Amino acid sequence: RNVSAWLPVRSFIVDGTPPTVGLSTPTAGGYVKDLPSIAGTAYGDASGLKTQAANGVRVRLYYVDGGDNYYWTGTAWSSNTVTQLIPAYAVTPGTQTWTLPNGLSLPLAAQMDESHNPFRIAVDAQDNAGNLSAGAPLQFSLDKTVGPIAITVPVNGEYYGGAGDGASFASRVLSTLTGTAQDTGPSAIQRVEVQIREGALNYW
Repeated sequence: RNVSAWLPVRSFIVDGTPPTVGLSTPTAGGYVKDLPSIAGTAYGDASGLKTQAANGVRVRLYYVDGGDNYYWTGTAWSSNTVTQLIPAYAVTPGTQTWTLPNGLSLPLAAQMDESHNPFRIAVDAQDNAGNLSAGAPLQFSLDKTVGPIAITVPVNGEYYGGAGDGASFASRVLSTLTGTAQDTGPSAIQRVEVQIREGALNYW
């Protein structure tokens, strides 16, 4: 009888674990005044992420208006097509950082309107074994409104420093600084910063 020769050994790797994806910029549930970048992480497990050319990581930036999703295409918002933005990332082993923009522009502040809050970002990744991980959309909001601030103490143009005599002359020691700050936009005040300057270059 005739017996065929053994074929060369074939090795392969079984990977049934979907990739994991994360979003770090912007912060989920946070507020931004513009959107210069979008960034996050992706991990492809044993088989690794597919390349950028194979759309291994895909990002969708959109908002909802009247029940329709409006996707950022790289130049404008459109409800006609689900646009996948492909970020820059490496395909080396381990957790990889992905970033946008990557060839296509992100919307400028003038191309985003607070009336469309909250904006949404959805990310999914595919590995070389064909596993797909679809992350739940994360939301963030736009706040381009600058709230009014005012200084109440010290009074502009007044003189301070004297201790007074406790009777006829009141103390003019400046022990506290006070003022008001108001946020008229959708977000709350995060912090108030005060700068004290003597002359042109001396700062406290």
